[in-house]
Amino acid sequence: MSNLDNIHLKNESDCFKGNFDKDPVEFYVNLDVYPKLLWKSNNSEELKVFWGESNAGEQKFKLWNFDLSKYQEFSFAGSLINGNISLKNSNLNFSVKNDIKFEMNQKDIRRKEDFIAKVEKAKNLINDGVKEKIVLSHEEIFSFTGTFPMAKAIDHIFDSSAYLVVFQRSADDLILSCTPESLFQLDDHTLKTEAIAGSRPNKQGAGKVLLTSQKDLDEHQFVVKDIEEKLSSIVSGYSFDLAPQILKIKNNIHLHTAFNGTIYSENEINLDHYVNVLHPTPALGTFNSENAAEIIKQIEGSSRGYYGAPMGIWNEREKKAEIVIGIRSLLIENNEISIRNGCGIVSASDPEEEWKEVCTKAKNFEWLKEFIKD
Repeated sequence: MSNLDNIHLKNESDCFKGNFDKDPVEFYVNLDVYPKLLWKSNNSEELKVFWGESNAGEQKFKLWNFDLSKYQEFSFAGSLINGNISLKNSNLNFSVKNDIKFEMNQKDIRRKEDFIAKVEKAKNLINDGVKEKIVLSHEEIFSFTGTFPMAKAIDHIFDSSAYLVVFQRSADDLILSCTPESLFQLDDHTLKTEAIAGSRPNKQGAGKVLLTSQKDLDEHQFVVKDIEEKLSSIVSGYSFDLAPQILKIKNNIHLHTAFNGTIYSENEINLDHYVNVLHPTPALGTFNSENAAEIIKQIEGSSRGYYGAPMGIWNEREKKAEIVIGIRSLLIENNEISIRNGCGIVSASDPEEEWKEVCTKAKNFEWLKEFIKD
């Protein structure tokens, strides 16, 4: 059993539930203070909780929007890592709080024909030579009343092989992401990043199909090539897998290539610079990356905000950071819930198959539909 003995268990119905090494993890700690952050790294058993703001706090949470035009940084006063600090009789509640029953109204109905029209528009730009790959996202928006069922949300979205990020700036907004994608990990002058592109539902035999799909291999290679070009301005040398591997997550599998680089020894660590250089990769933007956010906004008709945006934790003293990309995500703001999922478009893309892909990726949030009022 994971070492969470010191975390105060309130009651089973309110627990966050996960699975680490096949052992169930249930915890509920309360602390009515903002901002607060729950963080779990990919393939890690360690849970981290940070809360309260302090100018002297070593641990920071950094948050950009997709086009990097907005940036926020939060320094935390308190932390709990895997139950090493007892918080009995405290109250840490990752909920958007009201006293009435949680119910939703669908404001923006997912329309297949609208999405397919966007795919066709992206393919036209690709065929005209503007880009070789364009990643589109599809958004659904709901208004709601009542207390958002945070414990149930984490229970449904949780994936032990992915990152889990729950961040609240105030009682009225929340970012929830169970993302498989790291923009980069930093440990002093060692920088790790990855290419993730090409997708199939996580079913038996899907890996073989994915590894032999030329469309998916081409899509993945765009991301690999883009990262190689960008790394040359940051690191003195790097290594990477010559052939893509299969990354398995809850509902999908992806082609995956890992990179390991060494930052120029004479250079000071500059986290913001690395974000600006590496984001967005063609896994979330376009290939080539020039004017990616502008072209995507032109096709999708609105700004992505925090969807697909860099966010992560940073310890300046230790020169350690984990910056992830906020996909497989849910955003709550002003009594509205926004859910987005994406897919990569290349010249060989089939609009019907791309629609199926975004629907598969949306399965983590399908349970929310039970709260929609008739």
